[in-house]
Amino acid sequence: EAEEKETCASLAQAIVDILAPVPAPSPMKPPPIETSLPIVEHKQRSVTSNRGSLRDSRLPWPEVALSSEEQAQVSVLAKYVNEVVGDDAGLRMANIVPVEPSTAELLNKITNGLLLAFMINAGAPDTIDIRALNRAHYHDDKFHPFLHLSGGGEGAFAEAAGDNRDRTSSMPVDNDKPQLTMHGMMENLTLVVESAKSIGVQMGGMRSSHLLYSFKHPSESISFMWKVLAAQLELRLTCQHYPSFVQVYAQASGSKHSDFKELCEAAHSQSPAQLLDTWAHQHMQRVKKLGLDVDAGTGRKKVLGKGYLTLKQLGGVLCGAAIAYSKENKEFTENVPQLASEKEAIAWATKIIAEEDEEKKWEMLGDSLSALGAKQTASLISGDLMEATVKAVGAEKEKKKKRGVSAWEMKSFAILGHLFKEIPGFWPSEKKKDKWDGKKVALMSDDKGSSRLERAFRMWINSINAKGVYIHNLFTDCRDGLVLLKVLDEIVPGSVPWKKVEKKPSNKFQKLTNCNLVVDVAKGPCFKFSLIGVGGEDIFRANKKLTLAVVWQMMRFHMCDFLQSVFDKKFGKATPRSPSEKRGSTSSQWSFTSRSFKGGKRKKREKTVLEGGDAAIINWSNQTIAKATGLGGLPPAPEGIKWTECLRLKTFRDDHLANSLYLFALLWAIDPYPVDWAIVTAGKSPEDRLLNARYAISVARKLGATIFLLPEDITERNPKMLMTFVGAVLSHTT
Repeated sequence: EAEEKETCASLAQAIVDILAPVPAPSPMKPPPIETSLPIVEHKQRSVTSNRGSLRDSRLPWPEVALSSEEQAQVSVLAKYVNEVVGDDAGLRMANIVPVEPSTAELLNKITNGLLLAFMINAGAPDTIDIRALNRAHYHDDKFHPFLHLSGGGEGAFAEAAGDNRDRTSSMPVDNDKPQLTMHGMMENLTLVVESAKSIGVQMGGMRSSHLLYSFKHPSESISFMWKVLAAQLELRLTCQHYPSFVQVYAQASGSKHSDFKELCEAAHSQSPAQLLDTWAHQHMQRVKKLGLDVDAGTGRKKVLGKGYLTLKQLGGVLCGAAIAYSKENKEFTENVPQLASEKEAIAWATKIIAEEDEEKKWEMLGDSLSALGAKQTASLISGDLMEATVKAVGAEKEKKKKRGVSAWEMKSFAILGHLFKEIPGFWPSEKKKDKWDGKKVALMSDDKGSSRLERAFRMWINSINAKGVYIHNLFTDCRDGLVLLKVLDEIVPGSVPWKKVEKKPSNKFQKLTNCNLVVDVAKGPCFKFSLIGVGGEDIFRANKKLTLAVVWQMMRFHMCDFLQSVFDKKFGKATPRSPSEKRGSTSSQWSFTSRSFKGGKRKKREKTVLEGGDAAIINWSNQTIAKATGLGGLPPAPEGIKWTECLRLKTFRDDHLANSLYLFALLWAIDPYPVDWAIVTAGKSPEDRLLNARYAISVARKLGATIFLLPEDITERNPKMLMTFVGAVLSHTT
């Protein structure tokens, strides 16, 4: 018995020793650097559960299996991230930057959404309000971030989904609780994905969960980052931002256009990739005349046509852009002796191209780009990436998969676009008397008023993933009617009679036929749009006001249709309206029933969302806020706010909408967690109203709402855009 007691005692002590928690070492503090992200120091802690404590509370980074092509892309993207956001002290404190280019560390460090959010803001400022990010967290660069959860397993996920969630770093941090839960990271990534849609990124089958588990989905995560870079450039590479593109287009097109207004319209109709290709081709032709051996070809040869950039092409464009920019800006060449004259610049570029060692050749090109101040472009070029691109494009062409080729063309577009952004040189006309010289490119009188609507509608069309649809200019890209027909058919499958459609319109008659069909389908029994005074010729002639009117009704119908499906889930399903759902139905059957079922009782209600439109959405929104305030009282009002003036909406033109407080109340009614009331102001000054609007948009996207309006649309009380905001938020009431 004594031996058994002694044995039991020793076993009990061994169990106690095994379950004893081991304190984690304190993190090293990086040197202080200026940052836009508030720094909060946190203590590391071990993860405990009812089963005992673990000796190591976290798991190491998962190993990511990458192909040589994927590793080349990850390496380039890691260098780009270090160049763009590598100096941010908040990201350094979290050990998110710098990123090691030689490994797959980048794919592990994007999982909490912070790095991707700063990437998006670097190219499209203020797209994401960083105050809406969950960021009170310390990262150890040697460990995996997913399992920083109390309890582990199912209990941890239940805790993360409850009240024990991460707050922004402006709030006091409780070091006895997990700092960034799985739920917090998922919210960040949802905000990133929805913000990416708002700048023109087509997600396809991409989801935020793919970014959370990037080690399982490396190709999707890499593709997403390239899409973000390309979308950021497309926002800037327009004739509005760079009027000199019109002169470049005029030189490339010759005497094709007799009228300057016609020339401007033709230049504005070019996509960013076409404008950039024309700009690059002009530089290659100029330096070829100066004696540099480049792959310029004869006539109008596309630089991006192969799907990748060769070293000769990149060297020629760099040399031409640097020479042209040095003539426009003399300060540019003060620290660059290679550009003292055209002859020296050609000799410098020739030396790079003539180098036989491929690795040394790309290194020389990168050093030259850095010396010229094009550091972002230098981070994106790599001999390994170009080699992988050539192989991938060749393999895809053999399989005749154009989709793969366009994906690699996007990478070349990103490289060439960053080169233009950092060295935007333009050559003057070679002709002594150019009839376009001296003429200024001016915006049309209605451009300023319609540009934000055009941008919002364009982003919406690109986001609905209609097959074969991606537009860069709403007015010119919809002139053939085919895009709008595809959008209508995407909204209500089967609504377009495709036997009557000219699928490859090449002349005015065929395009007009499609445009007339757009109007007929929109006015038909399926959509019943109000298009008084709108004809197919207005769409064909790119009438801005009437084209916006048509597309707005499409967007509004799509929003209301989705809200109707949400409404049906709550109150009972309505009669099907889509021809694809109920073949052979008459027009009288394409209306929703006026009765719904709830709780087993038949309850008559007023008009549905599709029938009631704005009034039904406003009523639904007011009832949502009233129900939340009735159950949980009023939200915690910041100083100077009177909720009695902000909790009810009559129309989308109400004055109190400018301060965004009604929108915050709606967001709080749907989910009380995401709104940090310490950030919200009374909105008495224009600056405070703009800050409130930016924060409200980011919080809505954090909830998963897909919205395309800008903060100015809220402060100026644009009723159309405000309706889309409220509708998108209400879609998450279930």
